[in-house]
Amino acid sequence: MANNKVFEKAKDISDILSCLASPTRLIITCMLIDGEKNVTEILEKIGTTKGNISQHLKILTLHRVLENRREGNKIFYYIKDKRIISIVSNLKKLYCPDLKI
Repeated sequence: MANNKVFEKAKDISDILSCLASPTRLIITCMLIDGEKNVTEILEKIGTTKGNISQHLKILTLHRVLENRREGNKIFYYIKDKRIISIVSNLKKLYCPDLKI
């Protein structure tokens, strides 16, 4: 069995990957690679309900994948950790390089 520190790191990474295993959450995260977006901008690209997007954003935030900031009445979401940008960017390059989000 790996030592506790290695196991804790592996658990953190596993939690992030589990969170990204949802197609909608993965697409949202791909959209945020290039910078922050608000719910309306995300909604326009994905085409589901605002409630659905909000629920996915909440899960991504709870799992510490995203953070947000408020500007007036809009909330902007962004990827919290540059390592997540690297992971998602590599997945996008490998599996859907032509995807325009």
